[in-house]
Amino acid sequence: MLTALLFVFVNCAGYLLAILRGPFWALLVYAHIYFNSPDPHINWWGELLPFQQWSYLTTAVLLASMFLHKNSLSDRPIRTVHLVIYFLGLTALLSLGSEFKPVSMGFLTLMVSYTVICFGLVKIMTERWQLRVLWLWLIILSAKLSLNAYLYGKRIHGRLENIGGADSVSSNLFGLLLVGVIPLMVPFLLSGKRYERIICLLCAPFILNALVLCNSRGAFVALAGGFFVAFIFLAERQLRKTMMAMAALGIVAFLYLADQEMMERLASLTQATQAINDDQQANTLSSGRLEIWGYGLQMVADHPFGAGPGGFKQLAKDYMPPEILKVHADGETGVRGAHSSYLLVLVEQGPLGLLLWLSICLGTWFNIHRGYRALRGREGADPFLILAVFSLGSSFVSTLLGGLFTSRVYYEFFWWQVAMAVVIAFFASEEVASLQEKQGERSGAAHT
Repeated sequence: MLTALLFVFVNCAGYLLAILRGPFWALLVYAHIYFNSPDPHINWWGELLPFQQWSYLTTAVLLASMFLHKNSLSDRPIRTVHLVIYFLGLTALLSLGSEFKPVSMGFLTLMVSYTVICFGLVKIMTERWQLRVLWLWLIILSAKLSLNAYLYGKRIHGRLENIGGADSVSSNLFGLLLVGVIPLMVPFLLSGKRYERIICLLCAPFILNALVLCNSRGAFVALAGGFFVAFIFLAERQLRKTMMAMAALGIVAFLYLADQEMMERLASLTQATQAINDDQQANTLSSGRLEIWGYGLQMVADHPFGAGPGGFKQLAKDYMPPEILKVHADGETGVRGAHSSYLLVLVEQGPLGLLLWLSICLGTWFNIHRGYRALRGREGADPFLILAVFSLGSSFVSTLLGGLFTSRVYYEFFWWQVAMAVVIAFFASEEVASLQEKQGERSGAAHT
């Protein structure tokens, strides 16, 4: 019962601060609910609380606080977020005309919430300390969730299942969430305050251990690929040296934490060359994804304008043989995930939706790279901000790579990354303007 009281206290205290002080506190509560929502397998008291739709209540409080404190909101352009609004509009049109309208309307509600939070992040986060607090809060919440995974999680066929974030309750999904958070620790470890470093050093073992328990090949490939792309495009020479040293330490930590099952799954990736010329081997290596993607392309051919959100799983029983469909505990059959964000958008939002989705992804990357270009070689630039650009780039690319093998369209953290890229790009431009102003003042003082 103590945990129930603590959960309610954190939420209510955040709501009060949001109304009295500003909407940033509602963002923190929203993150708390996403990572720490009551799990019936762990929190028996979850169904006894007087109100269970905490995320919707928090969104309402966030909007109310933004209205009450509208003078404190940023006037910066929303940039890539306008594409998110267009994607929401397309999703709404397809939901209204979907043959699976009740299901589609549920996903539309999620997209409305994502768009509100995405817009809110851009307008609310006006100070750099807010970025530090939010990221540190995400790391702490991830560690708490990872501790729950260690204490209460169950491994099925050597993989952690039925525990994770609100939209990440499976080994692949939870693993991908963790690899999105792990890069955010880099600025604190390399350029944070003492207490920030201590917090990250305490959280890191729990998060890394949960990642190993997930036993997700896709998550590890995504994390490695995210760091590699950021290493090439978002890091200067000194940072590259530092990251190589951190990568070596990470490999040592992984070898210490990894079990035999994890090593065997990663070793199977060495069969990728053989899989190119062997269809059966390729399907086995991809855990049946290639076969699922083939059926998904048939859905695209039959629904060229999009089947509407939620349509892939609803159509699965009409396209896929029973042996690859999932069977629920109550005996219901006929659902299967797309196992690819890009295919899922193509099936459910159509070619126009895929174009918008890819534009959002590219726009987010351009915002991150814009921040890197602005700070590159700037003497006196905030080292934490430089590292934050690198870290968000690693995190976002990890999500994109993970989306090749896992459906992450209706995925909260992706939309947070989109908004945070806009915020960081503006922080970088503000930092450059501040440095130029100081340089001008020093030049003026020298002439006098």
